[in-house]
Amino acid sequence: MNTSPNEIQSSSFFSILTCGLVTGSLQVVLSVSYAALVYGGQLSLYSAQGVGFALLGALITATSLTLFSALPGTVGSNQDVSVAIFSLISLSIVASMPPGADLENTFYTVALTISITVLLTGLFFLGLGAFDLGGLIRYLPYPVVGGFLAGTGWLLFTGGLSLTVETENFKEIFQSHLLVRWLPGLLFSFIILVVSKRYRNSIILPGIIFSGFFLFYGAAWHLDYSIDDLLKNKWLLGPFPEQSLWKPISVTNLSMVEWNVIKNQAANIVTVMAVSSLTLLLNASAMELETKKDIDLNKELRLAGITNLLSCLSPGFVGFRQLSLTNLNFRMGAQSRITGLIGASVIAFTLFWGISIVSYLPKIIMGGVLMYLGLTFLVEWAYETWFTLPKIDFAIIWLVLLVIATFGFMPGIGVGLVAAIIMFVVSYSRTEVVRYELTGNNYQGLFSGNSDPSLIVEKKKEYVYILRLPT
Repeated sequence: MNTSPNEIQSSSFFSILTCGLVTGSLQVVLSVSYAALVYGGQLSLYSAQGVGFALLGALITATSLTLFSALPGTVGSNQDVSVAIFSLISLSIVASMPPGADLENTFYTVALTISITVLLTGLFFLGLGAFDLGGLIRYLPYPVVGGFLAGTGWLLFTGGLSLTVETENFKEIFQSHLLVRWLPGLLFSFIILVVSKRYRNSIILPGIIFSGFFLFYGAAWHLDYSIDDLLKNKWLLGPFPEQSLWKPISVTNLSMVEWNVIKNQAANIVTVMAVSSLTLLLNASAMELETKKDIDLNKELRLAGITNLLSCLSPGFVGFRQLSLTNLNFRMGAQSRITGLIGASVIAFTLFWGISIVSYLPKIIMGGVLMYLGLTFLVEWAYETWFTLPKIDFAIIWLVLLVIATFGFMPGIGVGLVAAIIMFVVSYSRTEVVRYELTGNNYQGLFSGNSDPSLIVEKKKEYVYILRLPT
């Protein structure tokens, strides 16, 4: 975990400082967006505490990955894939709470469900790493993986949309008073997507996001909106209570939890464990390609397991290596552990002293960031695969996506696996295993010569059966 002088010499101080501040700020923005998604809607009264949970989880993950990852410059953060499922868990718990349960009961039930899920995911990571099962990723059907990631994109996109309009009923979003809330966020997400694909510069994403903040407040000033007006009309994430964002769960709070409701989330919890493992291994494989260095997948699993066992106490979201932010450090020449420590310091400052900053973040921008993340998954897996994969694989991706969007992750993955198996059986059944078949009677060239074996075979040729395999 030591930061050697060579690490610092290989990266300029300016790159280290810049990347540390940028990645730390982006982690704050993403963590706040995730918390607003999971603890929004009916739980918005407790969203400040939810933001605190997310930021502390991000701080634990960032610090752990910075200090102990084999690659200096690695950025650890909350993962969007698990957050997409946590948003479903939150909605499900809100809908299934027993009569008489108040919002505080509901909030702590959601928070404890997330904590238990992160704990079990950490143990699952450790188990996979301990038994050297990191290579399992290579045996998963590619179309099922693509469909799952496309489904994740859909949930993130719709989650960002609901954050801007504060409604889950999308039939209402075309009303004029709601159009002005989500349409700019959607446009913002498309701008990020198009520009980031057109220009492969790692500084593009943070630059556009921070420009969005300035444009929002510039437009508000031009329209003569004060901060109080923006808060009153719910254009901002705040107002939050004037206290630290960090408020731990006490033993008294545990008595408010509806444990029976948590048990009903078993399928979603298992889904988080499975898809988080899948995403971690996919990220590690992608990082190998980016850095041209071998990564021990089982060590990655063990480190992520320990990290999530700590993070579940916050309770934060599932966290491990953040691929895009780690790539930013490598492309900017900031492969130093100091980079990650600077980023972690930004998260810590926001957690303990930055509540006013979080209160003033515009919902349009935060929702737009979530929609952008969703669109990246959808474009990559539900569109670009049309040009690179066989059409049957593309069809399975869309099948999984539609089932996930309609029924949830577990049914989608199940349907995808069944479809992939059927596709394999049908494809294999059409393969010509035997080029042609002959008997000893009609293949005279086999028995040339006067040796004893040839004479024996010649006498028994009616019992000879020849299969010629494809070459």
